[in-house]
Amino acid sequence: KALREAYGPASAWMNLEALADSWDDPQVSEADFRRFWLNQPVPLEEPSPSIMPMWAVLADAGKPGPVAGIGVSMDFDRTTVSVGTASSDETRVLDLPRRERNGPWVTEYVKALQGDRVPEVVIDKKGPAASLIEPLRDAGVRVADFGLEDYVLSCANLFDSVEQAGLRHTNSDDLNAAVAGAAWRLIGDRRVWGRKLSDAAPLEAVTLALWGAEQPISTFNIW
Repeated sequence: KALREAYGPASAWMNLEALADSWDDPQVSEADFRRFWLNQPVPLEEPSPSIMPMWAVLADAGKPGPVAGIGVSMDFDRTTVSVGTASSDETRVLDLPRRERNGPWVTEYVKALQGDRVPEVVIDKKGPAASLIEPLRDAGVRVADFGLEDYVLSCANLFDSVEQAGLRHTNSDDLNAAVAGAAWRLIGDRRVWGRKLSDAAPLEAVTLALWGAEQPISTFNIW
């Protein structure tokens, strides 16, 4: 009835029952429906499903608590720096407060963000952002000694937290895009975010921030 009212006189020559059945059929993709019934152009290939389908439902419009962890990453092409944070809330809230072209702002911003609250900023010492570690330390920023083993564990930790609905995020467009395009890179029989396969820097930044927020202060190796 609703379809007949919506299409008006045109409904007399339309197979509305077949249209409704197609819409309800779980085996019919959105692209197939749009192409066949709406005569709309669609991509020939469906986008790959997200490796973290739960991510979208974890968006939180509330204001996160004080920052407890900070992660800094850089795009594979070394042009853009992402700064991620994890809150001190019981259910961590991840945010991407700044993502801009690499420049002098990084040191000033990260130092101010760290303040006296966050024991150490987390940067992968084998990743593209490793070149930022020395300038940050020279400026008085406390940076964690974070290597490959830590990176493997931090990626697994974030993935598990998402799957178990154990965190929230601020619905940042850049971060959402990074999650949507995220892909795994194998390290032996374990996995990390694939930097060469997608723009993983925003996701990496909050991954490191979450790892930092969950470390007991006594475990930090301060340089």
